[in-house]
Amino acid sequence: MIFRVVFSLFDFKVVVYCSELLEEQEKFDNKVVDLFSYKTYEGLSAGTGYSYFGDGDYTLTYSTENIPHDFVSWVVGDSMEPDLPDGDVVLIK
Repeated sequence: MIFRVVFSLFDFKVVVYCSELLEEQEKFDNKVVDLFSYKTYEGLSAGTGYSYFGDGDYTLTYSTENIPHDFVSWVVGDSMEPDLPDGDVVLIK
């Protein structure tokens, strides 16, 4: 019996907490933002340079801009800094 009472109190607290979060969220502008996905392939680098073309591995990255491109890749290393820091995503046309 004690377990049921404690569990019921826990359920109630969760419902109250979720309701409060929903109320808080509804105070903000619920503007929907279009996101464009890009298949971002493994790294490219300058200097000694290397790439991983052809292996097919990619991660999806997203932007609020729809930018025309032929290829998307991560920047690897610091040889292109400060223009392109390590970890940036580049779209190549």
